[in-house]
Amino acid sequence: MNKTMHDIFDNGLTKEEQAIVDEKYEEMMLQVKKIDYNYYKKMLSERTTYQKFMEIKEIEEKGYVVDKHNQLTLI
Repeated sequence: MNKTMHDIFDNGLTKEEQAIVDEKYEEMMLQVKKIDYNYYKKMLSERTTYQKFMEIKEIEEKGYVVDKHNQLTLI
């Protein structure tokens, strides 16, 4: 069974509550973009995407560890 984004990132909010949070997040990001565009770009670059999350999840399930330099520890 394929899990949805909601299944994986379940934070206990209803869909309606999550929609409100998402809207507020987007409003906040627009303000950051207006105030400091470079910081906005940095924030976007550090945002975890679904694909990145799944890659990390697969790495952890295999027992590998990612160190502070984003390198895999295989043994």
